Amino acid sequence: MGPRKLAPSEIVAALVFLTERQLLLADPHRLHRALRVAQEVCPLLSRFGFSMTGVNPMSRAFDEALGILKLSRIVRMENTDYKRYIIDKDARHYIETEILPKFTSEEQESLTRAAKIVREQCGTNEPTQAGG
Repeated sequence: MGPRKLAPSEIVAALVFLTERQLLLADPHRLHRALRVAQEVCPLLSRFGFSMTGVNPMSRAFDEALGILKLSRIVRMENTDYKRYIIDKDARHYIETEILPKFTSEEQESLTRAAKIVREQCGTNEPTQAGG
């Protein structure tokens, strides 16, 4: 059996799920900064390279993965002001049952540490969504 190949969108979906938030701030600068810091605790995130030519570091691969999640409606924008991403109950269930099982327990642990960083930088104050 060859090595598993996780899609970048699966990694981002797992990361978003593990933030345990239904809403995440959609500010691209905050998201990218949080992801860059989270790379230090999660080797899986190293595949998201950052361009350092602009004022803020940005990852095209991360943007593309997030775009795929938006197209597949795993994450969507809040209609009122487009400042937050919504991860609804159905999306959480899909990630939990179809995507998370693809990760080893070590990968899930490192993603959980990375998700804590993203939650601190981009999470909202609504109650956690652990377990549904």
